[in-house]
Amino acid sequence: MFAIKIEPFGKITQVKLINTQTGEYVGVLADCGAALNCLVLKKGDKLFDLIDGSETYEQLLTNGLSTFKGSFLFPFTNRLANGKYTFENKTYSFDINDSGNLNNALHGYLVDVKFNIKRFEVFEEKAELELIYEESGQNSSYPFACEVIIKYTFHAHNGLSIQTTVKNLDTHNIPIGFGWHPYFKTSGKVDDIMLQLPEIEEIEINSNMIPTGKLIPTSIFKHTDSVNNTQLDTGFKLKNTASKAIISIIDSANSVRVNIWQESKDTKFNFLQVYIPPHRKTIAIEPMTCAADAFNNGMGLQIIAPERTMEASWGIELK
Repeated sequence: MFAIKIEPFGKITQVKLINTQTGEYVGVLADCGAALNCLVLKKGDKLFDLIDGSETYEQLLTNGLSTFKGSFLFPFTNRLANGKYTFENKTYSFDINDSGNLNNALHGYLVDVKFNIKRFEVFEEKAELELIYEESGQNSSYPFACEVIIKYTFHAHNGLSIQTTVKNLDTHNIPIGFGWHPYFKTSGKVDDIMLQLPEIEEIEINSNMIPTGKLIPTSIFKHTDSVNNTQLDTGFKLKNTASKAIISIIDSANSVRVNIWQESKDTKFNFLQVYIPPHRKTIAIEPMTCAADAFNNGMGLQIIAPERTMEASWGIELK
């Protein structure tokens, strides 16, 4: 059986979806960008804490937001060169917030906004939480009216799935890209785990980490291989051989495999960013509908007509 609890989290709240039989749970910071803050899944008789989130409100403010832990990324993912873009002959700009001093804007502007709870419901085999944010079109950086609905579904046997739906509420076309930024952990350093990626092409970048437009053939982690000391802050384009791509993290010491799946093809999550922070205790696996700087280079950027929607899902399973 499942339950949903809304708990204090400093000055905000955390919504928890709980499997009361197994002790598994999901934590969502609806008041802070609908972020995925924690996920505990069970294999055998052991619970595994799989997401590196913020344990306290203070941690969220000092580190969680600046590193985009579990953040929903909208209306663009990754970097926007010089924070500027042009759409239908008008130029707009986002604040420069790239800590690497590369003069880029990072990950859009919804990471700290409040999403309202639209619906939550529990069933015998799952719990569902729907969150909603409406953009009025008055934001000078992104003056386009739209509605974002994020649906978390916590399953009894299939882990967590997250569906994102964006609807154009404006009277004209709007540009859209979105993604997610979860950091995964199992035990110890990332160096000790193994990784498997789907068929991909690497997105070549310049010195400011902005795509050059060139895709590089690669077989990196095509077959399960140890991470060791591999350095990654790399964008990839899926080769779209299937409707669902799977990224696997294998922790042999604990005999577990974390499968991160993302819908691909059409207007789905056809891009992927993999990032290992300098401390190497976690690994970010980021499903994205577009590449870095998509508002300028068009790689994966979707132009959505009035009243039309764009939807894509991803999820996490423990095997």
